[in-house]
Amino acid sequence: MPYQEHEPELEQLTFSGLEDLDAEKITVERCLVTREPTYAKRKKGAVRECAVYAPPDLFHQEQNDTYQLHATTYASEVNKKRLKLGDVVTVTGTLTVQQVMLQNGTLAVLKRLAVSDVLVISRAIRKTVTIFEAEQKKQP
Repeated sequence: MPYQEHEPELEQLTFSGLEDLDAEKITVERCLVTREPTYAKRKKGAVRECAVYAPPDLFHQEQNDTYQLHATTYASEVNKKRLKLGDVVTVTGTLTVQQVMLQNGTLAVLKRLAVSDVLVISRAIRKTVTIFEAEQKKQP
């Protein structure tokens, strides 16, 4: 088949604008676990989720954020940490920020952190069932 001059040339598409998809890992220090962690086994692995609050401190005075933690690849490792409400942790992961318009017209910013590492700084007080029952009997 002879070459025709009026045929359009093929162009290679570029990936410009997609460079933001490679999010870098961040570390959020001294976060307080504010929502009871959940762990669920799925057909293709497991999922561990919870929420943490990062209050401002001496070195990070601009910090005052709540993060939704989500672990899939590292779910079993995070589950071994046995996180509870009130624990203080340092979290490393990939941050995704999403803006959602609520029904009342306000704009909510959701910060979701895909967890790759969790370091427990301090634990909240854990009460066993027997101690709890003994305290309940003491109260009139």
